[in-house]
Amino acid sequence: MDNFERELEELFNESIELPSGYQYMVRNTLKNRKEATMNRKLLKMLVATCGCVVVMSSVVFAKDFARVIASFFTNSTKSIDKAVEHGYVQSLEEDFVYCNGVGIKVENMIMNDSVLDISYLYNFNQEINSIELDQYRIEDDENHLLYQYDSENPMVEKPFIVREVITSKDQYNSVKVAEGLFRNSVLYKSDYFPKSEKLLITINRIKINNEKFIEGNWNLQVTLDHKFNQREKKVYKIINTEHILKSEITLSETTLKVYLQMDAKHGGSKFLFENPANLKDADNRFVLLPTGTWNDIEDPNFENKSECYLEFELSKYSKNIERLYLKVPVNEKLILNLELEED
Repeated sequence: MDNFERELEELFNESIELPSGYQYMVRNTLKNRKEATMNRKLLKMLVATCGCVVVMSSVVFAKDFARVIASFFTNSTKSIDKAVEHGYVQSLEEDFVYCNGVGIKVENMIMNDSVLDISYLYNFNQEINSIELDQYRIEDDENHLLYQYDSENPMVEKPFIVREVITSKDQYNSVKVAEGLFRNSVLYKSDYFPKSEKLLITINRIKINNEKFIEGNWNLQVTLDHKFNQREKKVYKIINTEHILKSEITLSETTLKVYLQMDAKHGGSKFLFENPANLKDADNRFVLLPTGTWNDIEDPNFENKSECYLEFELSKYSKNIERLYLKVPVNEKLILNLELEED
């Protein structure tokens, strides 16, 4: 064992209560880093605060730390990673809820208007290849139904808030964190998640190894961090508003949302697919292509009128975003090149 590993081992034994899963993640992320600048004070700060992001004087160390935290989400995006790096994440130390030999808990999460990313941790006494939540629901303390899923019965009692669900990528499904501990994440997207004090997650069935079902009654209750209810979005205005009738452009911790209403009809699905909108930051770097919808609008005052909703994976913590450059092909004759300025 070299000096770095010996020092790390000593810190884990210095009356610091750290779950074995965190120890595993720290060791596997940092075991190959042996820079002389990694001093004991910084190392201890990492171990002692593994569930929180703090401001480091060492840039190298801060990046390593952010990588540890971001890796808790097996389906993460660049904008989620950026939010995590700046502390917009909640790590929970609640106990596992056990049923039929399986323990389940929420380990980490992010929540804002658009995104709810939940990292679930599972305690099994056997090796597994994959985990799926097969029958469960998520509600808040105001009785809003955020999401409900049952592979055998797709009917729901009432409409839920989530409009899109992204599970862990296949190759990362059921990441082994430590002996008997496995993790996966589910990313839920919505037009608007309500501000809530608590989330109530009721799980009645899970599926392992793509074939075996385990039924139970896992009731998880998460008290949400105050920062999730103190969301502040950046607002952008369009410099040149020619052809724009209405607009609303906001940037949250994880998502840029764009609503535009234009005095022209869109060119149809084939045209829009072949000519997607794109976004650049002030450094002329592209942001990932957006998801979006387009609609024609019937209006007696306008012969041609359409609207679009676009979402880009961009974080308000990103650099050089005071100005953004949005290109929106509307139809073959009209391509909008919009300059956005933070209001």
